[in-house]
Amino acid sequence: MHRTTVPSRQGRRAVQCPLPAVPLQPGTAVYIVAIAWLYVTLLMAATEPSLVGGVLTFLAYGAGPLAIFLYVFGRRRPRSRPVREPADQPDRRDTEADQ
Repeated sequence: MHRTTVPSRQGRRAVQCPLPAVPLQPGTAVYIVAIAWLYVTLLMAATEPSLVGGVLTFLAYGAGPLAIFLYVFGRRRPRSRPVREPADQPDRRDTEADQ
């Protein structure tokens, strides 16, 4: 558990945090940002005076840009492996020129 200090009337005192600190896995922060952005745009859409305006606001400011954001930043890039030729095949570096 983490200790943090909070102001009180007598000064500062240490308080135990009930939640353990869990480190985020790589790429998790991207999804937290995406969920927060959807929440914000959903609230924006809810304040529109008409249903059509709300849907268009959500699509234009939320789902569309978020799809592009997740496409660019959210995908996992595969690790490239070096290409290996089997040992029983020639390496195609012939010493003689073709006729």
